[in-house]
Amino acid sequence: MTSSAARPPLSSNPTELRLTGHLNHLTEQQEKALRQFKLKLENNGFYSPQKDGQDPSHDDVTLLRFLRARKFEVDGAYTQFTSSENWRASHAVPTLYDDFPVSDFTFSQTVYPQWTGRMDKSGLPVYVFKVGDLSKERIKEYDLAGEKKLEQRMIVLYEHLVQFVMPFCSSVPHKHQETPISATTNIVDISNVSLSRFWALRSHMQRASTLATANYAETLGQIYIIGAPNFFSVVWGWIGKWFDPGTVEKIFILKSDEVNTVLERFIDRENIPKAFGGELDWEFNGKIAGPSLDQKGKETLGLETLPKGSLRWVKGQLVVKGTGREEGEVDKIPKVEKSTKTSTPVDSGPTKTTTNGPVEPEAVKVNGQETSKPWERAEVSGVNEVDEKAVNEVATRLEGTTV
Repeated sequence: MTSSAARPPLSSNPTELRLTGHLNHLTEQQEKALRQFKLKLENNGFYSPQKDGQDPSHDDVTLLRFLRARKFEVDGAYTQFTSSENWRASHAVPTLYDDFPVSDFTFSQTVYPQWTGRMDKSGLPVYVFKVGDLSKERIKEYDLAGEKKLEQRMIVLYEHLVQFVMPFCSSVPHKHQETPISATTNIVDISNVSLSRFWALRSHMQRASTLATANYAETLGQIYIIGAPNFFSVVWGWIGKWFDPGTVEKIFILKSDEVNTVLERFIDRENIPKAFGGELDWEFNGKIAGPSLDQKGKETLGLETLPKGSLRWVKGQLVVKGTGREEGEVDKIPKVEKSTKTSTPVDSGPTKTTTNGPVEPEAVKVNGQETSKPWERAEVSGVNEVDEKAVNEVATRLEGTTV
């Protein structure tokens, strides 16, 4: 009998990513764990809190990813986080990313998952990976760079995710604007890929999964695998070992007659590529390279298209990095003005801005006293009962929803 990690998940009915454990939706115990985590990191020189107008060394979104990866067990999260920080220092990751050649960046994107420029119904960026597009010739050319360069390329692509894509998507109007985006939704197309081709690509794919698990904790929301051949259980015997049980639970094998139904449950049709039954005119390594932003994305960015190469999204502003750009490249991109019509995110509820930038649920009154968490038992001024109306009002917006 094989273990659950050695076979693909039997369920093809993925559940929505819950808000609990994410910023502005922490339980009392999770908030306590975050405080303890910060203190332990600060005492050991791995974290600096906000002070004298200076931002903290790491935002709460990043810290919470590592805590969720260890189910809010502080010591485990500390071990993984500090190991990752030491790895980042030894590889000079910030400098590597900011100075990475644009041409090498775009070439690296051709053999790994690509952001479509769209988001799912929860606001998570949708990535697509078409394994069949990785020809022997393309992989051979890519691998000629050697192990060190291959690792640098993977690092830069993951940095693009955490330094630009996720914070940018957090700024684009979406469901639950109060909670920053910290994971991705992935469509992996493995149709028309032979067993021998899978075997030849195993090292290429394993390098990426190993790097992500160790240093980019909890950036995976869900993976939908499409076009799985009859022999895929054999392939899963290899790749299932690369992932921890928590990651395995986020991988769903879709039958051909399930693809449209399942994808449309979590992604609007206009944001699903046509190849998978949607309306989005976007292809993996297509003739029109790069993400295809919708109007909300364009208005948030302020540009018609996304510049190539290394980018950062800092306090709601685009910061262009990377070397070897064409002169005036960004200036040539048509500008997009924000619409005068205010777009209200679905189900986001009333919000307010905090000093750190993220937004949190606006307080409502419970028995005449303000609280942003009326579903918890009131413990102020001797109040022992919760205002049922307030609970229902906020619970309708928050409980069982997604980020």
